[in-house]
Amino acid sequence: MSKYLVIILFLVCSCMDKNKNSHSDKVGEGMNLPLTEDVDQILDALVERYSTVSRSMLQYEPDKTLVELKKCSVEKCPYYEFDVQKFYSSPSPAKILECLSLPQDKACLLGKRTDGTTFLLMTIKEGSVWKMESMIEDWEKVVSWLPGKLLNADTEEYKMFTLYAMTYFLFCRDGGPVYCDLTGKEYTPDKACEELVNEVNRMNLYQEKVEKMKFKTDSDLKL
Repeated sequence: MSKYLVIILFLVCSCMDKNKNSHSDKVGEGMNLPLTEDVDQILDALVERYSTVSRSMLQYEPDKTLVELKKCSVEKCPYYEFDVQKFYSSPSPAKILECLSLPQDKACLLGKRTDGTTFLLMTIKEGSVWKMESMIEDWEKVVSWLPGKLLNADTEEYKMFTLYAMTYFLFCRDGGPVYCDLTGKEYTPDKACEELVNEVNRMNLYQEKVEKMKFKTDSDLKL
């Protein structure tokens, strides 16, 4: 995976059967991204911005792709943000879905070049300017296991979600949510909740260590 690329995704497939339980109903809420711009507007903005880079940079990814986005087949992916603090305050399997929200300033785009290679492009809007946040090459290969799982799911719709450096997927099967990590390993809702809590704990511990190191460094400098 390219050194440029760090993206963390959490995917959720929506359930369309209105007779499912309330937990499953929440999985399918809000498939329409609340962005005022459509894909073409975002692509136009990105192409205009990155067309100003030097010619030497255009020999490399992701700059080369960014200026040629209009030549690619691009569609929105249903990306969702995750409220870590809300989840961590009272974690539960149901709370995971309650903490998903549609971003107002981000768009995740799945692109395919004319040579057939694919990429996942995360974009962010800062003020009125769209910028690249990250890109993953050969995305279809990264999640090559996902289409097969969706064939056995209730629907093929999915959502996307970010939490630190971990990637998870969630789809509906037999009326209930099934979680997977980036390799396709499945988790029950209870196990997924446990994994997310552990990840937040690891991040909190890491931040505590960083703060202690910073305090020690500052103290040493004062001596």
